[in-house]
Amino acid sequence: MKISKLFSIGLLFLFLPMGVFAQLSDRVNAPSTYTIGTRPEVGNYAVQIGSSYQDIQDILDDNKDFEALPIVTLKYYNSSKTVYTIAFKTNKEKLSMKGTFDNAANDDFKYVSNLSHFMIVPGFEQHFGQGNILDIYGGMRVPVGLERDNSKYAVGAITNTSSRNSLAYGVDAFIGFQAFIGDLPFAIGAEIDYSFLGRFGDKYKVVSEGGIGGTQVYYYTSVTNPVINQFDYFEKLSVNSMNVETDLRINLVYFFKK
Repeated sequence: MKISKLFSIGLLFLFLPMGVFAQLSDRVNAPSTYTIGTRPEVGNYAVQIGSSYQDIQDILDDNKDFEALPIVTLKYYNSSKTVYTIAFKTNKEKLSMKGTFDNAANDDFKYVSNLSHFMIVPGFEQHFGQGNILDIYGGMRVPVGLERDNSKYAVGAITNTSSRNSLAYGVDAFIGFQAFIGDLPFAIGAEIDYSFLGRFGDKYKVVSEGGIGGTQVYYYTSVTNPVINQFDYFEKLSVNSMNVETDLRINLVYFFKK
């Protein structure tokens, strides 16, 4: 199943952009036997499809049913060196377990969780040099979106339902390169991202039913420090968090004219 997912992603990278837009070739190459590359110019557009190292790890994890679209980025060349971008990312991760405990009561258990993200990411790129083969650039993006993490754990007659709904925001600095393939419209490249990602409402609400005390409601957080840990429960709780992450992304870019 995981191999088929990777094969599908590979086909998406290779064939999705083909036949959608007319070929772009604005700049004339230096005379040669073979055409090597042509840079985009002012007013050109591009569609970039990218998949990260973390996404591939999640796909290969046999314990997860991971559904994700590659990050899709729309680009506009305001100049030959300045590019405005807006990206969209969505994914959904599912985990399901069930069985019977090896104890005196032989209690059955069932666990189901769903984690989903939807992000809108505006940004810009600054490109260096004017070569027709290799393009190096850096830039910044500002992701904002929603995260939902819901789970249900049932053992015998006791059921715990946990939910988290967080507003995600951050700043993503990156540096990358792309190599123009033949006479445009294609380029392939990679980026290294360094991200600050914050969350408002980084807490879980738990509703416990079926126990001796009846229905109970409490809160906890996966954010730990010397004062609290993930096993501490609260009647009221407010949590805002900030994480630093790095990632490697592979991109395929298709250029076109309006």
